[in-house]
Amino acid sequence: MGNQFIKKERDQVIDLLIKYENVFTYSMKDLGRCKTMQFSIDLTNETPIYQRRHRLSKHEWELVNERCKELHEAGLIQPSSSDFTTVIVMPTKKDSTRLWIEKRMCMDYRLLNLVTLRTGTPCPSLNNCLITLETQTSSQLWI
Repeated sequence: MGNQFIKKERDQVIDLLIKYENVFTYSMKDLGRCKTMQFSIDLTNETPIYQRRHRLSKHEWELVNERCKELHEAGLIQPSSSDFTTVIVMPTKKDSTRLWIEKRMCMDYRLLNLVTLRTGTPCPSLNNCLITLETQTSSQLWI
């Protein structure tokens, strides 16, 4: 943690993290999946969105293949035969030395977002989620 906390606040945060350490994951294989409902994205029209691949270096393709393999083995992605495609982009991010050299894999969903129907139900606010977590016992929580 940085210097933005005074000692009392830092101790409170550490105590809170220790108390709820079982809700954190330490690898992708620990993430799990929500199987209680089927999710779908409603679109304004059914015309498939196809985007051509962006040019990636050989090293970037190796990173993409490695990442996809990890995600697939963890059960977080699966092969698709959809007519919809999107672009993989590989922006750089700061590594542990604070240099902009590490690459991360991202999907560019902007075109899909343009044809996605907006629902009348907004996402819950972070404050409401935290209040709910604070008032529930561990046996009442489910995800």
